[in-house]
Amino acid sequence: MSQLARDTGLTREGLYKALSPEGNPTFSTVAKAVLLSVSNENDLESILLTHSPKFQSILNSSKKQIQDGKSIKHETFWEEIDN
Repeated sequence: MSQLARDTGLTREGLYKALSPEGNPTFSTVAKAVLLSVSNENDLESILLTHSPKFQSILNSSKKQIQDGKSIKHETFWEEIDN
């Protein structure tokens, strides 16, 4: 968090406050925090998938299947992600 604060030009406390549940960050603050925290392609992919409605739908469906005693194969999961 300290490095991210330095990179964004914000104080560490200001960054925690802005990104807290009670915070009201500006678009600029969020964009800086997200873009500057990405250190490689895998980080970027993780951020994008986390906010993807399609990914969330697949994840929720998978959780339900597991709870019901069913599951999908690893390969099937990634085939659905790629489509």
